[in-house]
Amino acid sequence: MLKKSIAASTLFLMSCASTDLGPRDVNHVIKDAYSDEADLDFMARKTERRLKNSPAIIRNPELNSYLTNMVNKVAGEYTGQLRIYTIEAPVFNAGIYPNGAMFIYSGLMLRAENEAELAMVLGHEFGHFREQHVLERKAAQKNAQLGRGIFSVATRGLGDPLGSSVIMSQFSNFNQKQEFEADEVGIERLVGTGYSPHHAINLWKNLSAEKNASTKPKSKKSKSSVYSTHPAPAERIAKLESQVSDLPRTDRIEREKYRAVIRPFLRRWLAAELLTKDYGSTLFLINRLGQNGEDLGVLKFSEGQLYLLRNSDGDKERALAAFKEASQYSDAPASTQMAISRLSQ
Repeated sequence: MLKKSIAASTLFLMSCASTDLGPRDVNHVIKDAYSDEADLDFMARKTERRLKNSPAIIRNPELNSYLTNMVNKVAGEYTGQLRIYTIEAPVFNAGIYPNGAMFIYSGLMLRAENEAELAMVLGHEFGHFREQHVLERKAAQKNAQLGRGIFSVATRGLGDPLGSSVIMSQFSNFNQKQEFEADEVGIERLVGTGYSPHHAINLWKNLSAEKNASTKPKSKKSKSSVYSTHPAPAERIAKLESQVSDLPRTDRIEREKYRAVIRPFLRRWLAAELLTKDYGSTLFLINRLGQNGEDLGVLKFSEGQLYLLRNSDGDKERALAAFKEASQYSDAPASTQMAISRLSQ
């Protein structure tokens, strides 16, 4: 019996052996063409080619140049190994393939308020890349089909931006230990680039508040696919606050620069949010984005559209008031006056 117990214990310990691979070398090269890593790299490159051709990708040169510069700041000594793609869909999420192809959704960029918050997300995804989390998952699962499953799910439906947004987010299904480890790397990179990690945490606080403002029951669970695979917001915020508590404070967030970059897309991204029909969270988002008195023509116009779509008691009057307020600002869409005339009849 004792021998059996010892054997069972030994087997258990072997099965629980650590799969922590540690950080990848800066000049990392795949040496074994028949390894799990080579298999994952092949599928990642194949998936990236499909991603490049997807109609859901935003191909604006200015935006792409800006994001590439941000990624390179965060990547530091790994500069040149990461490539970033923006997927146009009202989803708060981002992810990275093991070959360095990173994707970020417009819904996340809409919600980030400054470069510090964006850098936190990019640093987090870089953490998954540097710490080789996808390869760790494959090693832990001992399943030769895991990689193929991940990539087939990640790319199905790329022709449909709204459909692919949820599907591609399944790729980032890391365990909580890996998520917290990636957060630690994100903070490390924020400090290294001079951004404020204390202010960056507001991204998660705002997302949690928006989730609570949702008036669509399903949205409280699925509005952001990040909730299905990442730590609960309260737990994550508490851990992040603990991690940054002893770090030197800085106020560098680069809000104006960031808002200038996303401003040309603001109306389009808000229109996509309205299609989710989660009027509570979208109204919360519109109001939060307008707190600093910027882009009020676009924001108030979007608020008016929201009321028309919601069509509850008093919403026609609310829409008219929002359109009238929007008309006072130079950035109000040209169709604002038409909306006012129609509702005033």
